[in-house]
Amino acid sequence: MKAKELIRLSGCEGAVRGDLAAAGELTGVSRDSRTVRPGEIFAAISGGSHDGRRYIREAEAKGAAAILTDDPGVRSSLPLLLTDRVRAAFACFSAAFAGNPQRAMRLFAITGTNGKTSTSFLAESVLSAAGRRTAVIGTTGARAEGKVFPFPDEESGISQMTTPDPEILYPLLARLSDAGITDVVMEASSHSLELDKLAPLRFSCGIYTNFSPEHLDFHKTMEGYLSAKRKLAPLCDTVLYNGDDPTWQTAFSRTPGARSFGLSDAYYQAKDPAVRPLGGVRYLLSSEDAIFTVASPLPGLFTVYNSLAAAALALTEGIHPLIIAETVRSISSIPGRMEAVPLDRTKSDFAVYLDFAHTEAALRSLLSSLAPLRAAGQRVVTLFGCGGERDESKRAPMGKTACELSDYVYITQDNSRGEDPEKIFRNILAGVKEYDNYRVIPDRKNAIRQAVLDAREGDVILLAGKGHETYEINAEGKHPFSEKEIVLSAAKEKYEGKKRR
Repeated sequence: MKAKELIRLSGCEGAVRGDLAAAGELTGVSRDSRTVRPGEIFAAISGGSHDGRRYIREAEAKGAAAILTDDPGVRSSLPLLLTDRVRAAFACFSAAFAGNPQRAMRLFAITGTNGKTSTSFLAESVLSAAGRRTAVIGTTGARAEGKVFPFPDEESGISQMTTPDPEILYPLLARLSDAGITDVVMEASSHSLELDKLAPLRFSCGIYTNFSPEHLDFHKTMEGYLSAKRKLAPLCDTVLYNGDDPTWQTAFSRTPGARSFGLSDAYYQAKDPAVRPLGGVRYLLSSEDAIFTVASPLPGLFTVYNSLAAAALALTEGIHPLIIAETVRSISSIPGRMEAVPLDRTKSDFAVYLDFAHTEAALRSLLSSLAPLRAAGQRVVTLFGCGGERDESKRAPMGKTACELSDYVYITQDNSRGEDPEKIFRNILAGVKEYDNYRVIPDRKNAIRQAVLDAREGDVILLAGKGHETYEINAEGKHPFSEKEIVLSAAKEKYEGKKRR
């Protein structure tokens, strides 16, 4: 592909300057100098933990055909493609080399601090039930028509990202398109929006779920985090926002074409919500488009918001309310989102749930939904930790919330990465000084085992933070880690111990 043709196909006309003719035939684009192949453009992206400009010589030696940069002072023997938005150009070039698969699809995006995975799962399921050929891309990976769809490079570890990087995302969309997928629901992380990963995309509908502190290690301030989230709206034909969230109400209440969803005074309103702890939700969805009852077996007030957002998206797509209601009613679990561990109820008199809650707001929402469950002698037991090399400011609030809303708490590790676990524990414990209903067990496997062995009749044990994840990351690297297997093994040990007595 010639440079002029690439720029035309990528939509970067006028935004990229340079000696285009001298670049010759182009075969791709890469920002990793170690893997550059002959004929590829090397994107010398600065910022973050690496400065791509330092690796231009290595890219030249590997046979790169041109350099994409935002620095006119870069020195290279190769043609320079100059742009003020080098990350956006990289994403657009990645899409163009993948054949611009996004142009043959209807795309939907979901952003917000919490609820993205559950809402995307529900929305994709409703679209599928309406006869669309659907896929979803997000925190739990990629799934097409109900089946796991492998990333182009599983060894890269990129599938752990909520929103894949451009060199993964656009080839993935191309493979989905080739497989006949017509509708894709994506989780749009604040990182991906800030870093222009989604620049080539146009979404039929974008959803804003909620807003609370998160990722301040990256965005530095709440204003920076908010600014990143707001970058989704200009990419969307229709915006749906949580009208009960004051941040989104302020941001979008006067935006033409934006529609709210919520419990009161919203375009899509959930009237008379009935929320049963661990027993599902029911409400009347009322809007100018339709009025019908929505019921879900999924627990918690957050399920009202997640299902309401998914239903609102479906209504904007013209999907019949009966299809929406039947589909939402049929979904009994979402991977790692208040997912029950399948204990043998004839042997175990307690329950264990897995959830991805890893922010103070998510943990508070989750535990608040369980609070009404407490009957005489029953306890809510929470096990959680905080990720290493991530936002430290949320650690003490999470500790306080866990102890405040739980009868007992086990504080342990959760992907400590290269950070000293003891430092993480000190940060958490700074928030629990007024409480004595907790115990620190550093090893997460041992902590889960102890929580199960200590379980009393009627206990609800919440393992928070990992949800769908089947690995643990510490200073030594990434290791297989199945919370389900650990729980089942400990339950077996507990049951057999009872039999011996």
